[in-house]
Amino acid sequence: MNKLLTEYTVGTISAYQETVNKIFEQWETEIRDRVLSRLWFRGQCKDEPLLPKVLRKDINPDTGEKCNYNELYINTAFSSLYRNYTIERFEERSSEIYSFMQHYGIPTRLLDWTENGFYALYFAVNGGAYDKDEQRVVWIMNPGAINCLTKGSLSYNPLMSHVPYVQARMKMPGYKDTKTFKKEEPAFAELEDEKLKYPISFYPASSGNIRIAAQKGCFTIHGTENQPIESFFVNDDDIHKYLVKIKILKGSVAAVREQLKIMGITTRSVYPDILGLAAELSGAGCIRS
Repeated sequence: MNKLLTEYTVGTISAYQETVNKIFEQWETEIRDRVLSRLWFRGQCKDEPLLPKVLRKDINPDTGEKCNYNELYINTAFSSLYRNYTIERFEERSSEIYSFMQHYGIPTRLLDWTENGFYALYFAVNGGAYDKDEQRVVWIMNPGAINCLTKGSLSYNPLMSHVPYVQARMKMPGYKDTKTFKKEEPAFAELEDEKLKYPISFYPASSGNIRIAAQKGCFTIHGTENQPIESFFVNDDDIHKYLVKIKILKGSVAAVREQLKIMGITTRSVYPDILGLAAELSGAGCIRS
């Protein structure tokens, strides 16, 4: 029988911080080798599954029907065309090009995370339309826990983007099965099919993206199993406890948003570029009539 994930509900920054500290202390005391436990955070303005955009259903604007993204087409077209719009140059199907695509909202198999818990809270309460009925959440994960499904040991550490397990997942789009993938990508022939199934956490290679640096950004990338990340935690007793959801009280969203501003967590600090400045000034200049 699957276990339910641990959930908390908070309505203030102080309650949020106390909850994060509690989670960290619980996980830290359980680590046998005393290696520092890492916390990754993901703020969402909707309580949706932890599934990358390219693996979700979308609505066909012509028919109104649900449809799947064509990941191969998206990747191929972007790799062919992006040089017309930027001076940036990336290796095809690399962490740099995927993070660049992610930055502009193009569907990929990446999920954004951050090592800054307050930034995750900012994303949760500021993202999307200000719908009072929408449940906003922050996910907290130990990144090494999801990696143990691939690596076979609970190391509590994310990987670097150059590791073969990460690189293989970046090369997968377009292949219908792992047999064809390994035949056409011989560098990954020795990797076990079982270990290509799961999402994996990693630090991206530097791409000069100031937003990723400012936000202490990091990623998970999905493998061949197109399931939400939480389903892997629910189904595995060894890592079950290392994914937690914090819900933000619906009636407290506006107050938390203001508390973050007082703490200096604003659009300009989260997005330290001209677009972030423009967004912050537009918001600050909006006066009630």
